[in-house]
Amino acid sequence: MRIKEISLKNFKRFADLTIKDIPESAKLVLLIGANGSGKSSIFDAFEYYNNREQLKEGSYYSRIPSNLEDFSIEFVFDSGTLKTGDIQAPGLYFDTKGYHDNYVRHWIGTGIFDLQKNTYTPAKNVFYGRSSIKIVSRIPSPDLQKSVEKDADRPEFFIDQDIRFNTDIYEYIREINAAIRSPFLKGEKTDASAITREYLTNLNESFKYIFGENKTSIQIIDIVDSIPGVPAKLIFKKGDSEINYDLLSHGEKQIVTLLLNFVIRNKYYKDTIYFIDEMDTHLETSIQKRLIENVVEKWMPEGSQLWTASHALGFIEYANKSDNAAIIDFDNLDFDVPQVLVPSPKDNAEVYEIAVGKEFLPSLFSGFKIYFVENKDKQKYALAGLDKKIFVPENGRNGVYHKVKTGQYLGIVDRDYLSDDDMAEIKKQYIGLVILDYYCIENYLFHPDNLQEYYNTKGKPFDQTNYINHIRELKNGQLKSITLSLSLTRTSYPYFGEPAFNDTPNQNRFKNKGENIAQSKVINEMLSSDDFNQFYKVFSMKKAGLEELANIHSDDLAQTNWFKTKMKALLV
Repeated sequence: MRIKEISLKNFKRFADLTIKDIPESAKLVLLIGANGSGKSSIFDAFEYYNNREQLKEGSYYSRIPSNLEDFSIEFVFDSGTLKTGDIQAPGLYFDTKGYHDNYVRHWIGTGIFDLQKNTYTPAKNVFYGRSSIKIVSRIPSPDLQKSVEKDADRPEFFIDQDIRFNTDIYEYIREINAAIRSPFLKGEKTDASAITREYLTNLNESFKYIFGENKTSIQIIDIVDSIPGVPAKLIFKKGDSEINYDLLSHGEKQIVTLLLNFVIRNKYYKDTIYFIDEMDTHLETSIQKRLIENVVEKWMPEGSQLWTASHALGFIEYANKSDNAAIIDFDNLDFDVPQVLVPSPKDNAEVYEIAVGKEFLPSLFSGFKIYFVENKDKQKYALAGLDKKIFVPENGRNGVYHKVKTGQYLGIVDRDYLSDDDMAEIKKQYIGLVILDYYCIENYLFHPDNLQEYYNTKGKPFDQTNYINHIRELKNGQLKSITLSLSLTRTSYPYFGEPAFNDTPNQNRFKNKGENIAQSKVINEMLSSDDFNQFYKVFSMKKAGLEELANIHSDDLAQTNWFKTKMKALLV
């Protein structure tokens, strides 16, 4: 079972979040983004399903949604859909009273509803999650064992410490003892040492791959069963020393805990969405990469999918290169408006900025050109697939400008209401600043020639003349309101406010003085023209909303040959 799409409405941080276009080949979905960007909200949605039977009044999970009256969660799998509220199946949901005296439908006993076959199958082990607090410092004495198959040792809440390692270690020992005892009771010859080594081989092979074959690598060499009042021991060889689990480093314990959990659990969770927070704690970069690669390619059941969040460079490197992985970037999201996220394009160097930081990019990516761009435009530039170019988001036009004016960085800004003369003067002063030839990047994406290529690839008809007429009508309908505020709007532009332009005519270009008025008239003449090639340069297509653009995702328009050619010519 693998997730293709997620929709959260009024859930935790997000008013309306959609994650879509996750390829069915993705065994790993890596969530990246700054701290507090909302990645953990996805895990809470998964865990909300796991704790559906605990949704009583006043409980932690009954208080997760920000708006209990109309929240919803929907998961679209490769095998069907799972969601709150509107799946009509007996016993699927129940009503429970939440805070604010509102009622909300929660799911209980939910399964997979196949929209094509109109069938409902109760879900078993749909999600299996582990929190960031999962390292057990030492092996405890055995306790009453809880069902592994039913995940009965799961923490009550995702924010609690996960101590399933305690069950895993004793279950592991029980399996080894049973394997040794079974042939003995049948009167067959048995070699306890050989059986133990066989059980250890898979784990030790992974340890050898992850840590490398060196003196700091660890290998399990012995397991000492518990006796009353004395815990079991897991003995490792490290260099020339033999040490108990208790003396391993935190990073080593992290890897032992994760892998042993897969050894014990993945036989029960074969068609499951695994979600594990902070798998990379205390691990250096090369070990990070080998760990996530080993987990995904060796330990994840074939029909399952792993979701994890990370800032780790090693994790990002693996996910950015692997055909079995997808990266979802949560950076710079506005939680209060609808957001649609899609996987970052492969070999996209900008995803590394989460792990490295913008200030380190020049030294890290020597030989690459790094461009700071306005906010979310970075996704569109990256999708063009330009060689040796990295795009880093900055806070709007002024943020990009202030980066470039230092002389250390390159940047790309929208043209907005700049005349050709304005652009020429700006480029003289700031040689690292690239100004779009059109009002904004949407003007490229929604250009008639780009739409023509898109429609051709879809095998659909497209009338360029009619489309241009629709744009012209839209422009003429907005012309009066644009003209009234044009010169005032230009006063917010920062380019000619620097000391270098004092006592020159350029100082006045955007200060509502003579030069600004003159250039505003030039822009007004361009907008007033019905010549498409004139007005389209300075008319915003950000919110065009034309019928020809309906049901077209802008990310698709950023992957055409036409768009790539235009961006390549712009960024020579």
